[in-house]
Amino acid sequence: MVSIEEIRRVLNSIIKNIRLGNEEQAKKEFIKLLKSELPFNNRLILKTYELGELFIYLTDTEPHYYVEAITDFLKKEKKSYLLRLIRQEIMYNADLYGIKDLVGINIADLKTFPEDGEFLNFRGLIHSEKGQFEESINHFNRALNKQPNNTVYLRNKALSYLDMYDYKTARKLMQRCIAIDPFREELFKADLDYIDDREEEENRRKNFLELEKRIERNARSLRNIKIDFIAMSAIFVALLTVVIRIITFDYKNFQSLGFWDIISYQLAINIPWLIALVVLIILLIVIFFKK
Repeated sequence: MVSIEEIRRVLNSIIKNIRLGNEEQAKKEFIKLLKSELPFNNRLILKTYELGELFIYLTDTEPHYYVEAITDFLKKEKKSYLLRLIRQEIMYNADLYGIKDLVGINIADLKTFPEDGEFLNFRGLIHSEKGQFEESINHFNRALNKQPNNTVYLRNKALSYLDMYDYKTARKLMQRCIAIDPFREELFKADLDYIDDREEEENRRKNFLELEKRIERNARSLRNIKIDFIAMSAIFVALLTVVIRIITFDYKNFQSLGFWDIISYQLAINIPWLIALVVLIILLIVIFFKK
């Protein structure tokens, strides 16, 4: 018969493999446990066994049924550590529960097991879900103070740094995970590839934004050049027209007029035309800005 300590060890290993995405390994360990003779007379182990089976094989039973069953059971057996872990896993992975629900059970779990690595790690995951990455890293660090070589905690910490765009630290932590647990090297290398992809994507985004700003600056400069060109061309045409009209003016018919009288006359006949030209310039500039 398998001892209670061995069952607890295997269940903890199963939970760890599920978190790391090693479903096949988790199933193998569970099937091996399934073939063993288990002490079903122990209610705690029986409940843990049933809920572990639910979580791995994902039956059609509603998750809230098991969460409620565990919660009711914990009213009598408050120190049931593994049941709390299973409840935590079900609630975190089910779509039925919001952040408020997760925080509520986490507070209760940490109250029963203060500074426990698993529940501190869980709180870190909650903060990550809320986008509070500095808080999540703080809780992962507290968990790592209890278990410095726990690759689950280290990996979660690395992913938080990744979400903060600190690719160097995230990569360093993943490399540490490989050094600690080479048997899961494939998983951690996939994470390293993901970090590289995220960094490359971020660099492309930054380059695109910089290019977009440069194009906008060039477009503004071009608009200013066009406006200046339109305005100067219009002024040149207006002045040229006035000069031509003055030069070609038939002064013989106005010999009786003095110099200033002739200037006044020229202004009188040219001002309406100049006003019309200014209005035209303003209209051209307005039309250009709309485009």
